[in-house]
Amino acid sequence: MSLKARSASVLRVKQGRVWVTPAATLANPSEDLVLAPGESMMVAAGQRIVMEAWDGYGATYSWDQV
Repeated sequence: MSLKARSASVLRVKQGRVWVTPAATLANPSEDLVLAPGESMMVAAGQRIVMEAWDGYGATYSWDQV
């Protein structure tokens, strides 16, 4: 799944684990992350991320504006 933040946002994992790849920028090269339940990451306005469940069990998350 590909998501693009319209405004500064936070991705919070509620259940399962997710594999996240933020789009690369000049200041921040792309780096794969694995987030577990309770973990979160900030997503800057205009930033795109690609994410999927880490395993076959799925995951739930929230995506909220900051």
